[in-house]
Amino acid sequence: MSASEPRPDVALDVRAALERLPEADRDAFLLRVIGGLGHEEIASISGATAASVRSRIFRARSALRATLAPELPRRATTGRLKVVP
Repeated sequence: MSASEPRPDVALDVRAALERLPEADRDAFLLRVIGGLGHEEIASISGATAASVRSRIFRARSALRATLAPELPRRATTGRLKVVP
């Protein structure tokens, strides 16, 4: 396995952490991060307000960060979770 390939155990950790999120938070997060949709688009799909969508995404990111931070590499300067394609 090369350095650019995600470790299978980390992928399982990410999946488990996503499954533990409340459904509305998980859906908003995935539509934003994976789907690339904007807050207004997600609001239209979910029937929520854009402000609620922003809150759901914030809660999802916070929960994932708290759960996964010890497992995932971090960017040295920003402290953000590093996304590996």
